[in-house]
Amino acid sequence: MVRGGPIELNAISIDDPLILIEVVSPSSEERDRGEKASAYMRLTSLKHVCFIDRDRVHIDTFDRNDAGWVPRVPVESLDDTFGLDAIEFSMRVADLR
Repeated sequence: MVRGGPIELNAISIDDPLILIEVVSPSSEERDRGEKASAYMRLTSLKHVCFIDRDRVHIDTFDRNDAGWVPRVPVESLDDTFGLDAIEFSMRVADLR
């Protein structure tokens, strides 16, 4: 999770993240991409939601724009670049390993 600004020391949850990244395993995939994704996408502060597959090179990213949520073409190669505009972040997928 990425949030802009400080977090209270005793906080047990955050309601205003900019970015959420979920590492997906076969046992959690249905819940992560369904129930949790739906809850995440209702957070008005959120700009990007990413699902990174634990067992293969596969990253699904959804970006919020004025019209709503837009899926990107999945990243499926170590040679690809993964970026998040909301925080001006970019790196080669191979460097995530």
